[in-house]
Amino acid sequence: MASSDEWRNWAELPHDVLSVIFGKLGAFEVLFPAQWVCRAWNRFSHEPALWRCVDMRFHADMVNVAPMEEIAMRAVDRAAGQLEGFYGENSGSDELLRYIADRTNSFRSLRLRSCYNISDEGLIAMANRSPLLEELEITLCSFGTDAYESIGRACSQLKYFGLNSHWYQLLDDYEVPEVGRNKNALAIANTMHELRHLQLIGDLLTNTGLLAILDNCPHLESLDIRCCFNVRIDGDLSRRLSRIKEVRVPTDSTEDCDFSVMADSPFDADYLSGLSEIDLMYDDMMDDFEYNVLSDDEYADLFY
Repeated sequence: MASSDEWRNWAELPHDVLSVIFGKLGAFEVLFPAQWVCRAWNRFSHEPALWRCVDMRFHADMVNVAPMEEIAMRAVDRAAGQLEGFYGENSGSDELLRYIADRTNSFRSLRLRSCYNISDEGLIAMANRSPLLEELEITLCSFGTDAYESIGRACSQLKYFGLNSHWYQLLDDYEVPEVGRNKNALAIANTMHELRHLQLIGDLLTNTGLLAILDNCPHLESLDIRCCFNVRIDGDLSRRLSRIKEVRVPTDSTEDCDFSVMADSPFDADYLSGLSEIDLMYDDMMDDFEYNVLSDDEYADLFY
């Protein structure tokens, strides 16, 4: 047990220490547990610099319990026009993207995972209003190829693009026409010429699509095509890939991915995509706690 000499007043932590603590939390953790630790933490939670990137990932089990979109909007408001990045998972809509676009002129990074309520039109509209966008990552979503091509045209400064999906093991022998397998790759090759980093985990592209990317994206520094099992790396393709600093090939391990890449069928994939170890951490808490979204003033009345 700590002695009285070792007792720490959490309200007196230096600003730089608070920055480290809050920097390790997502928007949800700041808006609920962290900002109510003490008055000093509450004041710090309102600093716009803290909200330049709003991270709403890792709460799949709360989507039907807590109003995640309303929480995301509150986080965007706290950025006070300084928002540069948004990471969403299992929630979000066209309205949320419009809300973000209305409140920032410096948006540079968007990452979406399992966001099925955002339409192609909503994503394209967001891209058209984000000319400074440099990073876009789409994982386990259902947007069409035309959306990616429109984004490539609208965001000429795009440096990183990630398009990640499951590879269905039981569908390996399903016949997909060559043009269908390469439609995403050709959209990238036709419009995203300034890319430095490209991640295409689980894509159906073949050597034809990959060569088109290599021909039209000459600045690539890293390429990730893990689980793209229609690609056959022969001598010529191997020589082309050797010019890129970092390459991860179809057979490389996916253990560092935060979603289950390999799945037997689309049904299994849908089940796996909604669960993570971090999601499970909240199960016990949700058994005993019900969220009621209140305004900051109402919360202040409760705590102070």
